[in-house]
Amino acid sequence: MPEIVDNGLPSRAVSLETDRFGYPVRWSIEFRRTALRFFDFQSHVNPEYVRLCTELRNRIDIHTEQSLGALTPSDPARTSALSSALTSVVVVVSFPIRIGGMRLLLEVARMIKLSGVEVHIVLRRGASLSGENVSLFDSVIAVADDGGLQRYLDSKHWSFILLGSWVDCAETAMAVDLSDCSVTIFTAGEPTLNSDSLLDGRFVHYRNAVLQLPVRILVFSRFMQELIRRVHLRPSYYVPAPLDGVFYSVRALERSSVFRIGLNASLSNPRKGVSCALRSVALLRMRSVPVAVTWISQDRPKVTLPDYFTLRVDVTPRDVAASLARCDVLLFPSVVEGLGLPPLEAMALGVPVVLTMNGGAAEYAIGNWNCLVVPGNDVCALADAAERIRTDASLRNYLVQNGLRTAARFSWSESRARLSAALACLSAAV
Repeated sequence: MPEIVDNGLPSRAVSLETDRFGYPVRWSIEFRRTALRFFDFQSHVNPEYVRLCTELRNRIDIHTEQSLGALTPSDPARTSALSSALTSVVVVVSFPIRIGGMRLLLEVARMIKLSGVEVHIVLRRGASLSGENVSLFDSVIAVADDGGLQRYLDSKHWSFILLGSWVDCAETAMAVDLSDCSVTIFTAGEPTLNSDSLLDGRFVHYRNAVLQLPVRILVFSRFMQELIRRVHLRPSYYVPAPLDGVFYSVRALERSSVFRIGLNASLSNPRKGVSCALRSVALLRMRSVPVAVTWISQDRPKVTLPDYFTLRVDVTPRDVAASLARCDVLLFPSVVEGLGLPPLEAMALGVPVVLTMNGGAAEYAIGNWNCLVVPGNDVCALADAAERIRTDASLRNYLVQNGLRTAARFSWSESRARLSAALACLSAAV
């Protein structure tokens, strides 16, 4: 039987039906209900309020454009302005922490808190924190529905609200005065942002309307920055993604006679390319390659796994690092990513990577320098690339060394100064 490790938390262990984007169906229903409430809210607001919101959004965009040209992480005036500009911050974790973008959001929340600012965490849609992540912040509260979020945000005056996704922006707009509180949407590239052809027209209209509100936008890849500018005609602040420090403290283990392949994605989201990876593993087995697989997944896949698989379900970043460090290669054939954390995490560990160019990977991936790049949904190419890494020690070492150099650009020390400068701009009055 394959080895299975599960953290056992009831809120995450329950198997849920998912939509075409890998979201639980109940989330899709929630998003559409919120859209109806938002459009109803807009239809009843004073026309003067709409005019003021439009003017404020235009001022925000002008300020963003001007700030982007002047934004330098070494500017001490901007960095020191962070604590004075921010007094009480709310960070809304829109989805479970196991989702890559939410891990980045939590790193941002830590950076803000370590700058001496009061930080409160609001957990949505099954998100949870434990251990040091709870004790670090001034408060951690879970809200069960949109009404709970609206009541919490309306309970006091906040100097800065950071939302983990645009899907929580409508409730925020209905709860706070956007002219009196700086609201920033962090968008890591959730599937709904990149998949217009698969969305119904009303939901696309809702998303576009939300992203035209007078809010700032923060991204962690230039791919997302360009997409938001092209599709939504909005400028945004770009900051290099801060990787969890645990990935720099663990190193890949010595190789064994068995070629261990790492996967870090959920089968429930077809855009992650897991089916392609599984077929490539089967192809390697047919070629008599002694293969074992460590599969890290957000949820338990509804498939029967052979005994050479080790399945790790919804585990902590430390467990992810320990699991990937035992692998000889990470396969990441995802079709669409806002950034794509797993390849960066593998590079930081010293594990070579095979991936597809999925949009966000252009932020760090250079084919034949720090990774091998293959066409999307190409089972043979994925298997061939994995076998090259297995049989060519010089290529493997070359990719590992350049991967380590790449990952160093995404450490806390590299990201913190620029994030502090960006937050000073994001929280500034316009």
